[in-house]
Amino acid sequence: MQKGIILTCTLILIQSQQIETECPIYRCHDESKAEDECAIVNGPDFIIKPCPEGQSCDPTIRKCVKSSKVLAFPGNKCDSEQKCLWDCIDGVCRGKKEFENCHSEIECDSELMCYKGSCRKKISHSEKCLKDYECPNDEFCYNGACTKYFSLKSGEFIHSCIDYESKQCSSGMCYSYRCIDELSIERFEKNPCSDHFCEVVHGDMQFYHKCSCGLSPNGDSYCESVATDPVRAVKRKLWKKWVNSKEIHNCNTIQRFDLSCVKDWDYELYKNILYYDIIIKNFAKLQNIEECVQNSVFPQIRDLIEQVDGSYGIGLFLYLMTLLLV
Repeated sequence: MQKGIILTCTLILIQSQQIETECPIYRCHDESKAEDECAIVNGPDFIIKPCPEGQSCDPTIRKCVKSSKVLAFPGNKCDSEQKCLWDCIDGVCRGKKEFENCHSEIECDSELMCYKGSCRKKISHSEKCLKDYECPNDEFCYNGACTKYFSLKSGEFIHSCIDYESKQCSSGMCYSYRCIDELSIERFEKNPCSDHFCEVVHGDMQFYHKCSCGLSPNGDSYCESVATDPVRAVKRKLWKKWVNSKEIHNCNTIQRFDLSCVKDWDYELYKNILYYDIIIKNFAKLQNIEECVQNSVFPQIRDLIEQVDGSYGIGLFLYLMTLLLV
């Protein structure tokens, strides 16, 4: 019994220490572009220098890094610079043909699946499916049948609900493994948070999300993005557009939602999805960030902000313009 009491006290002490942990401070450097290190350590803080064109600063290694190219999958476009896993034919990467031997779906050409060791055509609606990759790229396997993405009604049960979102639901949102109606709640707070988690309450639903360190000059923590944010609603609309396009069928079955394939077949849509994806993934880091730090760590935002289509949410878009062009 005594050991249990000691353990409980220890856990409380550790949790208390975590809450009091301060975040590093990120400030701009006044000098020229970085030649070696882009993040100068000053005690617990970082002084960020701008990187050369086409590179971004990674504070974790303190270096300017280039985006590395990877081999393209079947269905992606290819040229003299972009190489394929297998063959490049007429500017498109091609995989193994029907009835050729395979070990996984990634080996097979677009609109084929790997079934019992060979590339086969995907199943039709009259046949039973076992997994999503057996279905056309705009459908998933639901209760043994191929079903259109973004089609399940509010209240229907689903097997996967990640961060309150699912491409299976018509709204793109879920709660406790059931689809729910679309929620878009204004929560544009630039105020610091002080606990481990932030919370958005709507009726009897509580949407939790993390409180994480920002890249501000104040060393504060901020709430990360949550599914109810308007910026997330815009991104869900963009994915719906991709699902309803004919271009999605050009991708390898497991690449159906990979941005590299979206980029190859609908570049305008890709730019919009990428822009909101960066904002969402780095929402806490972007709060109260200095402009030169943002331009060095997230140069893509600067490059994309004048290219994205504000019609998906003009009020939100204008807000983000003021948020990111401070």
